[in-house]
Amino acid sequence: MDLTRAVAGPYRSGVTCPVSEPDGTFRGVTKDRAKAAEWTGKAAEAGVPEAQVEYGVMLFKGEGVAVDEQRAAKMFRMSAEQGNAVAQNRLARLYANGVAVGPADPVQAAKWHLLAREAGVADFTLDILLAKLTPEQRAKKPPVSQPIFRTHPITGRTILYCNPGYAIRIDGLPEAESDQLLHYLFKHQEQEKYFHAHKWAEGDVLMWDNIGTVHNAVPDYGPNELRYMRRVQVMATKDYARLAA
Repeated sequence: MDLTRAVAGPYRSGVTCPVSEPDGTFRGVTKDRAKAAEWTGKAAEAGVPEAQVEYGVMLFKGEGVAVDEQRAAKMFRMSAEQGNAVAQNRLARLYANGVAVGPADPVQAAKWHLLAREAGVADFTLDILLAKLTPEQRAKKPPVSQPIFRTHPITGRTILYCNPGYAIRIDGLPEAESDQLLHYLFKHQEQEKYFHAHKWAEGDVLMWDNIGTVHNAVPDYGPNELRYMRRVQVMATKDYARLAA
């Protein structure tokens, strides 16, 4: 049982029921937004995705805690990166409107919107999302077409160069047909036989072929836990000129 969430719920809703305080005592609970925020925040910091979404909302609204939009955005991101579709939807909105995440970023907005839509949570269309951008912002981020399938310049194998983080639409297809085909391709990528999960240890060096790999960091550490990592990315040279032509 997640005690932090069990306590936060009654405090937020005002339901009177026996719950355990940190000192082990039991008592009835009355509505207390500050207490609700306190316990929801503890659950969020402990890495509970649902609590991170709830706490993010509290931080945005100032519900039982001081308004802190940047911290709220951080909570949404932590939850979104764990696959919480509600958080992905909220994060898409922040990027679409340029709130608490810097200037509006249509690429990031589209990325999180599509992930949320895949789970059936997104409550606005990509067209509406992009329509919020000014002409100047749209000009800085024009759509870019890439081949779905490419030939690896070294191995000669055919690779699937398409993933839900960036692929929005297949050129030349109606939207419904494009969505259906993209869904099929993304599900193909997600097969367990293609997975590798790396458990990091001090001194590890991990290398992957970026041209044919979809990678994702798992946020299995708290916001107060520091990580020190170095990343080096080698620039493509063998087929870059041909693709850019």
